[in-house]
Amino acid sequence: MDNYKTGLESSFARAALPEAKGSADVVLSEVRHQTITQLSCFIDEFSNFENYLKSCGWSGLPQLSCAELSGDGLIARVEAEKIWVISASKTSDFEASYYPLDLSSARAILRLSGPRASDVMARLCAVDFRDKSRQFHATGIHHVPVHIHAKEGVFDIYMPRSFAESLTDYIIDISRQFQVQMAI
Repeated sequence: MDNYKTGLESSFARAALPEAKGSADVVLSEVRHQTITQLSCFIDEFSNFENYLKSCGWSGLPQLSCAELSGDGLIARVEAEKIWVISASKTSDFEASYYPLDLSSARAILRLSGPRASDVMARLCAVDFRDKSRQFHATGIHHVPVHIHAKEGVFDIYMPRSFAESLTDYIIDISRQFQVQMAI
């Protein structure tokens, strides 16, 4: 999957965004080489599921719309009965009883950073990112369902790969009111 080309690369090229060399208001980049595994369980299995997550090195089942960092990974509760484990490692040895599903090839990740990234996000979706108790949001951008991980002024947008090119074009257009650059 290392040579897999997403629509994000062609969007960056079409937009003729300069490479990030100095200070920019908004920096756009693609996050690559991430494994996204979805785990699910039924409500009556939550205590067993939480024990299983603890045995894997996590502190347990995160609250809804919350995420926890640990090592090279992130665990996020995207729905009441579903979590995503996002990691740079390729391993996904999860118990089959929790229905592991590899979403890596189904999602593209666009990162917005810089001092005006929150201003861009305010124009893209109706989510108040100032609420630090929730860091992993399910919302929509331009009628496309996305998940957004917000952390310290950096926003990772997990979008369906089939909409990656058109959604990135839209985000670039919205970002142009600021000094925007691309990071490779």
